[in-house]
Amino acid sequence: MKNTKKIKVTVCPQAPYSDGGDSVSVKNMRPDAARGCLSPVGTFQQSATINGVPLLVMDKPGGNCIFSYNDHRLWVSYGAGSLAVADVGSCPLAAMADGDTAVFMISGRAPLRLKYISTNEGIPEWCDISASGTLPEVGFVCKEKHTLSAATDPFLLDGDYVHWNGPLSDKDKDVVTRSFTSVYEHIADQAGRRGLFTQPVMIWWRMLDEKGRVVHKSLPVLLSPSGVQGMDRVEAVVEQQGGKFKKVRPVLLKVDAFLPAVKITRPSSMAWTVEVLITPPVETVMMEKGEASFIFNGSTAVEASLLIGLPQVMDCRRMAGLMLDRLEAVSQVALRIPASEATAEPVIIPHVGIKGVKAVQNKLMSAVGKPVSKESGLIMECSVPHSFSAGAVALAGDMALWGNISPVHCMPGGVASLATETDSATAWAGAVCAEISDGEVLGDTSSGLDNAPVALSALIAYPLASCEAVTVQVSSALTQGRRSNKFKLSPTPGGRWAIYVSEGLKPILPAEWEVSETAIQAMCVRPEMTYEATVVAAPVANPLAVGCGINIGEGKVVAITPASRTQSAWDFARRHLYVFTTVGIYSLAVNSARTLCSAHLIHPVGVVNACKVAVAPQGVFAATTSGQLVCVAGSAAKEIRRYMDCRYLGWSSAHGGELWCGLADGGTMLICPGNRLVELSDLNIAYMIGASGGKLWLVGADGGLSEAGSQATNGFTDVLWRHSVALPAFADTGMRLAHVDWDFSSSMASGRLIIRGHNGNAGRSGILAGFKINGNVAAPVRYRVPLCAPYRYVTAEFAATVTNDTRLGPLTMTFTKQ
Repeated sequence: MKNTKKIKVTVCPQAPYSDGGDSVSVKNMRPDAARGCLSPVGTFQQSATINGVPLLVMDKPGGNCIFSYNDHRLWVSYGAGSLAVADVGSCPLAAMADGDTAVFMISGRAPLRLKYISTNEGIPEWCDISASGTLPEVGFVCKEKHTLSAATDPFLLDGDYVHWNGPLSDKDKDVVTRSFTSVYEHIADQAGRRGLFTQPVMIWWRMLDEKGRVVHKSLPVLLSPSGVQGMDRVEAVVEQQGGKFKKVRPVLLKVDAFLPAVKITRPSSMAWTVEVLITPPVETVMMEKGEASFIFNGSTAVEASLLIGLPQVMDCRRMAGLMLDRLEAVSQVALRIPASEATAEPVIIPHVGIKGVKAVQNKLMSAVGKPVSKESGLIMECSVPHSFSAGAVALAGDMALWGNISPVHCMPGGVASLATETDSATAWAGAVCAEISDGEVLGDTSSGLDNAPVALSALIAYPLASCEAVTVQVSSALTQGRRSNKFKLSPTPGGRWAIYVSEGLKPILPAEWEVSETAIQAMCVRPEMTYEATVVAAPVANPLAVGCGINIGEGKVVAITPASRTQSAWDFARRHLYVFTTVGIYSLAVNSARTLCSAHLIHPVGVVNACKVAVAPQGVFAATTSGQLVCVAGSAAKEIRRYMDCRYLGWSSAHGGELWCGLADGGTMLICPGNRLVELSDLNIAYMIGASGGKLWLVGADGGLSEAGSQATNGFTDVLWRHSVALPAFADTGMRLAHVDWDFSSSMASGRLIIRGHNGNAGRSGILAGFKINGNVAAPVRYRVPLCAPYRYVTAEFAATVTNDTRLGPLTMTFTKQ
């Protein structure tokens, strides 16, 4: 009887490590850790067809809505088809989902906001709610005009004035000053009790959406029928008594008062709210502790003339500028009106107990002497009424982060919004054009069949200190043709606005302007002005209301992601993020109040675009400009693969978590759990786009959309598995391969398993075993090997066309020596 010795060598089918450190290759199969086998990455279940470049996926009733760009239009695709939802001109730079609203950043214009309405017969309905397309036309006028008056009491001067050449004694100065300012204050109080204003007031409006978020702010106007009052000198007559100028006669003071009113001549298409805000009056007369100025004007034998200048708080132009710098702080909401309702008659704006400017003087002065920093200046340029576009976006908890920022400056206020007095029976046409120092020109035209402007606001303002001039043009029967005027603007004391203020804050009259031969055309010249290395933060609840920003260094921000940190390193008072730029990868921290940001470099090699960044639970993967594939976690970047020329990266949570890598040569690689690498062929993936819940959507060259975790129940896949092993020392003792047992199953497979051997030179290998598989295999396969030479190295290779239910389990080779 022969003594037969058996030794078994088992090879478990597995994909190679991503660092290429073993002699295994796999094509179109992924490791199945739960079953200890390989299974095909088969044909996918196609859920929709999209048009062009995918941008955003949103889960809605009835299925997913996939937004894409093609042929200057924004499309939304769903299970049954696609429809165009907006003309955008160019491909959006970034997109985000804000509840039921999709926000798209487009170069050179304000963000496009589309709101989901409902799904009707399987077709989703979306509505454009961008503020620029939904604004009502709001104007302010003086509804009623009144003249209020009161007289000073007669009084005697204390000093002896024999010759009328002054000066007044300190006591008389005080008496005269209090006599006139008290009457002036009495008239103002009397007007306030009746809801009237005696001085110009700054009025503006803002529009709030259904969530109470400010989506638009108007530029303010100064409303008054006759300008600032109390600046002119008052004449008092002083009678002689006993050879001295002694008795001051009563002086009648008259003040014009008015009721401000708002009118909506063109309602909004949205059921939002217009809030009317009003500032304290531009009150220049100092009611307390002021000292009047006096001029001894002339005298006769019986009386003399005293010209009295009431004490002034400050120059009215400076006061208007200070109010603008602190506009939000000094304004009160006086009225709320549905933006969708037109007002046939002007609606009176309540007085709301507004006090004089003295009550807010400290707030006004707080903006003086504080230069606007570069970061805060950018925030102002990106905030309503301005807007911005961005090249990168990320959501992190309660924060929205935007990167690669381009401010989009607002259009100047139209002629209708500047008009403070109109003629309801006259047609008109007008234009307003703002010129900004960097060559930016923003102009718009408007017209109407009634409400022709008679007088304009005494204030022409633009919310940018670098605005140099605003040209206004009006044409109507009242102006007897086309007339225009160019207003030179100057910065406010706090450097937040540029303004023109008329003399004495008197209304501006277009009929007095020069005749213009050339009509101003609507235009929008916006020089490219991008803060490429800047990131700004906003609340998720109001993602376009930026609160702070930071310039992180060099390069251009291409992607922002939430950071992956260990629990011990997490700071609950801040949000931590990664910022990927073209020159490096940065860690960014933003405090919970969104008032402070800090950043530091964690990897000195950058990323070309956001397509090469993928967020995963264990970190953020990135394909760098050097060809490295790295995983950023904590405050370090770990190399996953030294070189992988990727076009796209995408993370799918399916199958234990997989990183999909679209290669520059058109191929696809899959990095599976355990850093196992699988080559995929014939997928022809054009784009990858991530979605919530760890889903990854694949877009084929034909526009077909499939989820990376899905797989069709039928279909065939060409697969390859090759595994080389060095046999233990027993191979040198003459042991030979006797039979092969393979845990393999498939409802349909057509291919061949070949086992080769060699003794150190793979080019001179010999076939140890080879057998075909064709059909349904439901049980382990055993193949007896004919007598063969002994080898020290063995390679198993399986190439076949298989169905998606195929499983490649362990391969056991039994060696014997007889």
